[in-house]
Amino acid sequence: MKKPNNVPHNCKYHAEIRIETERGFNYVTAVGESIIELVEDIEMEMKLNEHRQPELEAAYLNPNTKKVDITWKIKSLIEGR
Repeated sequence: MKKPNNVPHNCKYHAEIRIETERGFNYVTAVGESIIELVEDIEMEMKLNEHRQPELEAAYLNPNTKKVDITWKIKSLIEGR
C-alpha cells in the first residue's frame, strides 16, 4: 500500500501560515522549488492576508519524505529582507 502524502503537492518546500478568521484560525500554504520561491510565496500570502494577522507557523524541506523543519531559517530570511 502506498503511503499517503503529508501535503497535496510534490514541491520541494512547503510552509504553513496561520491567519485569523471570524471564528478562530485557518491556514494558507506557500510552496516553492527553491528557498527563494518559497520566501516569495510566503511574502505574497502574508501581504494578501495582512488584515488577518498572518503568522508563519511552519516551513519544511521535502514535506512528503524526510520533512525537515526549516522554520527558523525561513523566518530569519524573511526578517533579513
